[in-house]
Amino acid sequence: MCGFCCIGWGYVAFRWAIAATNGIALGSGASLVGGGSVNAKIAAAFGSTIQAGGDLTLGDSTSYVGFTSDGELYTNSYTVTINDRNMAGLGSLTRLGNVFGQGRLTAGNARSTDNYAHFLLEQGKNLVGRGEVNGTFKNQGDVIGDGTGANERIVFNSPWVVSGKGTFTNTVRSPPVKARRSATAPTRRSPAPFRSSSAEPRRGRATTITTRLTTGEKSRYSIRLP
Repeated sequence: MCGFCCIGWGYVAFRWAIAATNGIALGSGASLVGGGSVNAKIAAAFGSTIQAGGDLTLGDSTSYVGFTSDGELYTNSYTVTINDRNMAGLGSLTRLGNVFGQGRLTAGNARSTDNYAHFLLEQGKNLVGRGEVNGTFKNQGDVIGDGTGANERIVFNSPWVVSGKGTFTNTVRSPPVKARRSATAPTRRSPAPFRSSSAEPRRGRATTITTRLTTGEKSRYSIRLP
């Protein structure tokens, strides 16, 4: 744990957790590799690299600059969760997945009711590869999936909004989940039994019989008893 970490160059491997009260700055040529969590603000310069060696959580959900990058981020076949109080700025290259499987990029504190984007891809920056994005995404750059196959595309999951003037190639939006109707059959009421308008009908005379239907309406029938 440190107050402020400045990694100007070199290779830092970690497992489990790193905490820095005032944040971490990755300089050009610096590499941060590992799995677990980096519980700190992260500012990654152009030429820096972050490599996931397991599921990885980055950034500070209480800071408006919880995660900003001009560098490169590789999820490999893991889930990378990015924390930021509002909008996380992705770097020059964010790559999802690899030859071994798909990767996932997730906004840590995202809610579908938020009125702002959780990820921003600026002009000239790229999101490439194969895998899933979870969080509202604003694209001003280029999003490019590895191919047209089902496991080669970049999928923007529902219910997150995707916007922006950037380009999308080999991408897909997952459809929203539709609510299923209840399979419970409607309750039916049994019709009321017949009741005579005359307590003791006499033979040879027409007697009116009244019944109440299930709809609540009355029907009247005249019959002649033997």
